[in-house]
Parts: sequence; C-alpha cells; structure tokens
Amino acid sequence: MAAPAQRLPSKTGFWIAVCVPQECISWQVHLIVSSWLQRHREDVLLGLPFRVDCPSLHRLPSNPAVEVQVPPDSGTSTALCLVGLGERLDRVCLESLRNNVVSVFSADVFAVIGESSAPDSTRHLIHEFLQPKRLVLSPLLSVETTLMQARGNSSEDDWERLRKLLVGKQFNFFSAWQKQEQCFDLLQQEELARGARYELVVGVREDLFWMAPPPLHLMHGAGDFVWIPDGQDWGGFNDRWVVAARDLASVWFERWSHFTAGALQRDLLNLPGDALTDPKLVINSKTLLIGSECILGRAFDVLGLCAKVRRFPSTAVVRCSRGYEDFGSSGSTVRSDGFETMEECTRHGFVFVGEVEDAHNIAIRLEKEWEWSSKGQWRLHLVPDYFTMVWDVIETGVSFGRHHCCNKPLRESKASSSCAGYASCFVSDALTYHRVCQGGMLGISLKPLLHSRRSPSCW
Repeated sequence: MAAPAQRLPSKTGFWIAVCVPQECISWQVHLIVSSWLQRHREDVLLGLPFRVDCPSLHRLPSNPAVEVQVPPDSGTSTALCLVGLGERLDRVCLESLRNNVVSVFSADVFAVIGESSAPDSTRHLIHEFLQPKRLVLSPLLSVETTLMQARGNSSEDDWERLRKLLVGKQFNFFSAWQKQEQCFDLLQQEELARGARYELVVGVREDLFWMAPPPLHLMHGAGDFVWIPDGQDWGGFNDRWVVAARDLASVWFERWSHFTAGALQRDLLNLPGDALTDPKLVINSKTLLIGSECILGRAFDVLGLCAKVRRFPSTAVVRCSRGYEDFGSSGSTVRSDGFETMEECTRHGFVFVGEVEDAHNIAIRLEKEWEWSSKGQWRLHLVPDYFTMVWDVIETGVSFGRHHCCNKPLRESKASSSCAGYASCFVSDALTYHRVCQGGMLGISLKPLLHSRRSPSCW
C-alpha cells in the first residue's frame, strides 16, 4: 500500500519510493501516520509525490449503478433496519440502498427515524424508495435527557467517571442505539405476525451511500456470525452498518439495554491491558476518549462473542448531508483521540476519504467482473510494517509494540483480552487491529474470474 518512509530532519515528513503496477498509480492511498505524533492528519499518496485528483473517482456519477451478478436469495429471509435522526436522510442514499441491498436481496425493511419538522415528507420519502413493513418516527430527546437515561443502573460516581471519557457529537450514538433497539422490536413483531424468523438482519444508518451490493448471499447459511465491515474501527469495531445472523443480532441491536444494564459500563471503567492509555507508549501517552466503536468492541468481550466476529470489505460510505451543515460548507468535526479535526467532504459528497477509496476500489473490481468469495480470501498485508514505521522512533521499540498491541489482546485473561485490540495502539480508521495484527480476518473478500482481465491488485 505504500513504501518505507524516510523522516525529514527538519520536521516529521515522509518520502515515497515504491515500484507498483501502472494501474495502481491513479489511486490515492491515505496513510495516517502522524495522528499520534502530531495533531493533524497527513496524507501519503501512493506512487505520486504530490496531491492529484483520483481519475477513477472522476468517472463516478452522483448515483452509480454497478451491475453485479448475485445468486437469487431464497424468499424474504433478510430483514433490514434503517435508523437515523432524520437530519441526514436524503433521496440519493435511499435510492442507493434500494438498488444495492433491498431490491437485490428482497429484504423486508423496518425503519425508525427521528421525527423532523416535516414528518409527512419523511414518511413519503421512505415509502417511495423502501416500502417498509413497519416505520416509526421517533421523537428526538434532548442531550440531557438522553444522558440521564444512558446512566441506567450505574452509581453517580461511576457515571461521572465514565461520562468524562465518552465522546460523540451531542452523544448521538446513544440516540442511534435507542432507535436500533426500537427497530429490532419492530422486526420481532413482524416475525410473530408472519410466524417465521429471519435468517439475516442488516443494520444501517440513514446517511450511507451504497456503491455496490454487499455479499449477503455468502452470509446466508454461513453459520452464526456477526459480519462487520473492514476498516473505520477507531479503536473498536466499525459501527456504521452490520450483517448479523438472527441469533446474534441482539449484540448489535440491543446495545442500549446492554449499556444501561451496567455490566458494559463497568467494563469500560476497567478496560484491560492499558487499552486507553499507557505511559510506555509515547504515541498515546494521554488518556483517549471512548467512542461508539470502542464500546461496540467491548460489548463483544463482555458477551463472550469475540469468536463470532467476521470482517469483509465494505461497499457503503458516509455521505455529506444536511446533518453536516453545522460544521461549515465542506466538512465535519470528528473527534477520535481527544482532539478535534476537520474532515473535508470530497467533491463527490463523501465525508471520509479513506472509506470512499476502499468502497470504490471494491465497486470498480466488481464492475470488472471480480466476484465475492468466501474461499481463498485475501490476507491484508500493510507495507511498510506498521510497527517498523511508527514504533521504531519510540523508546520501547518495535518488539515491545508488536507484543503489546498484537499478542496481549489474544490472551485468555480478562486482564488483557480484547477482541478489538487496544485503542492505545490503533486509534485510526485505516491502521486497525485486525488489519495490522490479523491480516484483516476477512471471512469474505474478492477474487477475479478466470475469464476476467487479470490485472494486478492495488489493494
């Protein structure tokens, strides 16, 4: 993905020197190597020493239609829960969701959306594109009310300690969890009415744009797993969307109950293995803040479901929408490590550059007749080695970093185990625990067909 970097004597910077296939030259690869060393994000471009516009993205229309051959689904064994505050709901995202997920897999749709100032317009928009089985417009609660409810069974002292570690734009993830649980209730009501349970449950947020159909057809009958998109982990697990076997769906959709019951909160106050801070780690010597991704990761530990996690490349990206207008005309404020950074929306209307490059890379290969596969999947290999690149400048060294970040989380002891790794090591969207330490842990990925054009992979 990149090349060994040379540190400049005057300041932290990197030169690129790498031999790559010609096809790869047009891709921008953004490597976050300075988020711990400095308070801003640095871009490293693969093969080019200066910033360029990605030619492949120029050919991406506002709502692309990528034709993908997917085996027909058996009946309505797929349910989809759409949740959101309502402020980021738009036609483009809904149309892409219908074209790439709902129609392709004959999914029954359930939706819980925040009640806006124009509820009739919201209902019409969702019915126009998704024709949901059940739809609820949920009143929006104040931040103070939501936080009061989130405290649940915790003592006043424990809640105050945890509250200081939590981060999120007005704690919207708590509201999202409430709506996910409401949506799961709607789904279960439908199951009672129809006398049969769904096989797969898909959970999505309202502002996701879908570039291509995800591989749901390979997840049917694959066993009881929770399929989490690769990347965008931010010290935990990507929580933008999920595909879960019905028997395991509660770990995702009932996070609100798990959190307010108290056990998950107590776990967060006693995170193992210096997961949030470690004085030996120069790169993360300050205490990090806990976000929704980190809490999701710990939920799997608390419930003993780490072995049920599988990853796969994502085909969905967060789109800039009305909900980002508060942050200016072209960006959104993202807080991951205790500092505020500005994520500029791309010219195509996406929020996170790395996320859209990953998803577009998948979509473009599907368009070139690559196919999803659960056999012989890729093992992700990041070059240069993360520990050589970052930890070589740290006093504790590469060996300590690899042992602390990759080996300790695998221990059976509760004092060390963490199926999402330690945030103190991997506070990043691209450099994640599963990518760096476990080759991605992909249960499904892509492969070229025998008759397709066999070009070298850039990813």
